[in-house]
Amino acid sequence: MRRNYLQKLRQLLARPPHRDTDDGDEFLRRLSERFREQQEAADGLARLAQAGETYGQLNARFDAYLKDLPEKGGDPEWLLRWPQGIGDLQLEQWSNELRNTLKPPENLLGRLWRWVFQARYRARLEAARSALLSLPNPFEDRPLPENGAPIEAWDDLLRAWAAWCGASLLHPQLKKCESIIAALPTAEKFTTILGHSQSEAEGATRQWMAWAANGLPGVMEAAEREALSNIRAGIQTWGEARFAKNLRDHFPIILKAFPLWSVSNLSAKSTLPLVPGLFDLVVIDEACQCDVASVIPLLARSRRVAFVGDPNQLNHICNLDVSMDQALLQQNGLTELSVQRFGYRTNSAFDLGDASSSVPDCARVLLNLHFRSHSHIADYCNEAFYSKALHVVTASDQLKIPKGKRPGIHWSDVKGVVQPGPTGAWCEEEISAVRQELRALATQGYEGTIGVVTPFKHQMNRLKDTLDTDPELPAAFRDRVQLHIATINGFQGGERDLMFFSLCGGRDMPTGAATFFRENRNLFNVAVSRARAVLHIVGDREWALDCGLDYIKKLAARTLASEPAASPTTQKPYQSPWEEKLADALSEVGIAFVPQYPVAGRYLDLAILTPLKIDIEVDGEAFHRTGGGGRKDDDHWRDLQMQSLGWKVFRFWVYQLRESMNDCVARVQNALAEGHRSPKD
Repeated sequence: MRRNYLQKLRQLLARPPHRDTDDGDEFLRRLSERFREQQEAADGLARLAQAGETYGQLNARFDAYLKDLPEKGGDPEWLLRWPQGIGDLQLEQWSNELRNTLKPPENLLGRLWRWVFQARYRARLEAARSALLSLPNPFEDRPLPENGAPIEAWDDLLRAWAAWCGASLLHPQLKKCESIIAALPTAEKFTTILGHSQSEAEGATRQWMAWAANGLPGVMEAAEREALSNIRAGIQTWGEARFAKNLRDHFPIILKAFPLWSVSNLSAKSTLPLVPGLFDLVVIDEACQCDVASVIPLLARSRRVAFVGDPNQLNHICNLDVSMDQALLQQNGLTELSVQRFGYRTNSAFDLGDASSSVPDCARVLLNLHFRSHSHIADYCNEAFYSKALHVVTASDQLKIPKGKRPGIHWSDVKGVVQPGPTGAWCEEEISAVRQELRALATQGYEGTIGVVTPFKHQMNRLKDTLDTDPELPAAFRDRVQLHIATINGFQGGERDLMFFSLCGGRDMPTGAATFFRENRNLFNVAVSRARAVLHIVGDREWALDCGLDYIKKLAARTLASEPAASPTTQKPYQSPWEEKLADALSEVGIAFVPQYPVAGRYLDLAILTPLKIDIEVDGEAFHRTGGGGRKDDDHWRDLQMQSLGWKVFRFWVYQLRESMNDCVARVQNALAEGHRSPKD
């Protein structure tokens, strides 16, 4: 630890003593500009969505009015015939007065009352009738009701006048809303800006991290440099106690140069002084693998904390058995229900943070986008462990797949003898099967990375002994594919293009192995999700299908002969008639495309691959428009994802294709022409 401090301080103090901040300021300017662009584009999408929502609501009300009007009711000139100054409240007052005066009395007393005051009733009726008869007749093919006509003769007129009034008042609002939407940039432009800004921000961040790796320059005064120089010299002669004291006293100066630290829970003790609120934020990564006790010193050093973890993967390892845990809790009076969330054996740091009542719901975020595994692999995890809450967006076209093998989950059905070992179980037949598969990959010259995972340490050891000494698996091949053989715990945080999973399960397996399978459901999630392109399981599939453990059965069921469904392109090239009509129009002008092209866990309606990657989507009203009339958010973020993968996105509403197919095709042609002129784009 002291050597690390010595090295970093030497690098820091070797920088010139002047304020070398120009590069840092430039990075800050670039990042600030990108973030500003992203915020403006996001705000623009929000304004566009709000305008679309408002327009949709107004349009729905307008359509409802038109149902009570004659066919010409939507004609703007006809709407203007409604008398100015007559609003819905005035019309409602006249209508109510007419209904009340024409309504027959309900009983003898009512009839008597009306007979006594019949002159007053006649005056009220005539006033209401005259006012309504002064309005234009919405039905030109029939006269207005004569004097003495019952209320039923007025019903459709009253409805039509109410609709005419409402539509005439709403029509200017609709036109104004249309003007606002027309003045705003398109959603395509906003998502293009978002994608470009994100790419630029990522590039600038990588450059900044490389620049700042040895400490941020130009932040220290002369006296501070002198103090750090004394520490640098003293490190080489002081004892632990004196070093710790001086480090504590001068750590704020070090923080000015090195504001970002990465340490393990246990190394924090020797690396960071125990000072309350030393950091603004501590991020506990893989918090499910951290016990509560080891994170408390980190929490004490920070003002805020973020717990990041997946409760469906590995938990923290605890060697404290149940009886000892219970005895310690009773001995210290900690058996009350209210403190059980602090228990060391059963609770992780993530559990503690998740259970805290001080954490608001808005601070709990599900990271539900899956970027690593092919959709066939990720879908299993999604179904078996995440209740289908994940959204798979893996860029499958960038995966490294062995020749002659489809991506996804494969199974070599090996019915071997699962034997007990000193640390778990082992199976010789599965080891031989894995070796043969690896030999085939070495022969074909596979360029991806390879891992071999198994639940049991003894199987891992025997796999290593066999594979590391196999003359048909030369060291050059093992190095090229970064061959890694480990238990499931040894792969947490890792990944490989191709993963072999030696299951070591069977009907006659040792009791301890069977218990392991029952009690370690999450380990299967970890094992499967390490594979990017191909997961190849080696084991007894018949046992897996009948073992009584749903997560193993679901995994095996996905590899049955009937499982790999035909691709959508062979089943149904076009998902709607208008996709096919657009496809025909593109073909007529010589544009080559692929229907239902798979990318990042999605299928593009029509994909043009050269000279420019273009994603063409045909959107129907039912599935792509919100209830308020705007485009659904998922479409915007899907477009952003595709743009980040290098695709240009065109979206056409069905009505656009129906009304102006040639214009839509011309937009695609223009983009391709631009792609020819600018191959770099």
